[in-house]
Amino acid sequence: MTAFPTYDDKRIASLAKAEAAILGVFGEGDYARQEPAVLQPAEIFLDRSGEEIRRRTFTLTDPAGNELCLRPDLTIPTVTFTPAAITPGANITVTHVVKNLALAPGNAPLSASRLLLSTDQTVAGQVVDLGTANVPAITAGGMTTVTRSATVPPGLAPGLYYVLARADDPDAIVEPNSSSRARLGSTWIQ
Repeated sequence: MTAFPTYDDKRIASLAKAEAAILGVFGEGDYARQEPAVLQPAEIFLDRSGEEIRRRTFTLTDPAGNELCLRPDLTIPTVTFTPAAITPGANITVTHVVKNLALAPGNAPLSASRLLLSTDQTVAGQVVDLGTANVPAITAGGMTTVTRSATVPPGLAPGLYYVLARADDPDAIVEPNSSSRARLGSTWIQ
């Protein structure tokens, strides 16, 4: 069995210097450091997801008597679809991976992903709502693959469209960073 490592002041100073250098690189690229709270009021999750989530969530009571829990953090690392080019009125099959970035035991309850066709690479450019795909509960650090078929509307104009998948629609789970929940791929409507 390997012992947990210990660090002297020199090693800690070296690690702090490396951290500052890495943060400096991101700062130069106009990235802002985000440190979301890991603990959230349990009431938010219970109100949105019901008491059933309590058995899958780590809860504790703080000294003031507030019930807290570890929050989930959903993201979509990949979106794929078939066929690569679609005709109006045809079916498209969208497959996406939903990952829970939260540390244990920040489990995510059952949720849904919204699938969209967009004229640009944002939800704002949405032209067609392809519906939702049910996502099972995901343990902290876990992921799941979800597939759903939908029909492209018959009257859709030809051109380049983006297929977007957005986790946790419609914001049923309180998360620290809701901007990380969407991914896309492009397709031609012929």
